[in-house]
Amino acid sequence: MKVLKFGGTSLVDSSIMKKVSKIISKYNNAIIVVSAFGGVTDELIRAGNPSNFYRILDLYKNNIELMKKDITSFSFSDNKIRNTIKRVFFDKGYVLDPHGAVGYLGLKNILIIEMFLVFS
Repeated sequence: MKVLKFGGTSLVDSSIMKKVSKIISKYNNAIIVVSAFGGVTDELIRAGNPSNFYRILDLYKNNIELMKKDITSFSFSDNKIRNTIKRVFFDKGYVLDPHGAVGYLGLKNILIIEMFLVFS
């Protein structure tokens, strides 16, 4: 299974988005992850609380129990992220950025949880 992540400068304008669209069209059964357009994340951080947790909690009107029903989160050490970047590069020849490595680790954890639920 391929996971393709696009965001930031790869979504900065329509001509580049068309190139991304062509890349995506070459893959069947890929998971596509799209983050904010170029510059948007920085603007959002400057506009509000720099903590993702509190920005998301605000979307749930400070109802943490409701938020927990919708969101699963994981935390990974810097060492785990560095090792994942190295392992993916050596195994697949692909260079993950730190955010991509966190997403990769999170996806692996979710797949492990789902596999456990299927076979338990």
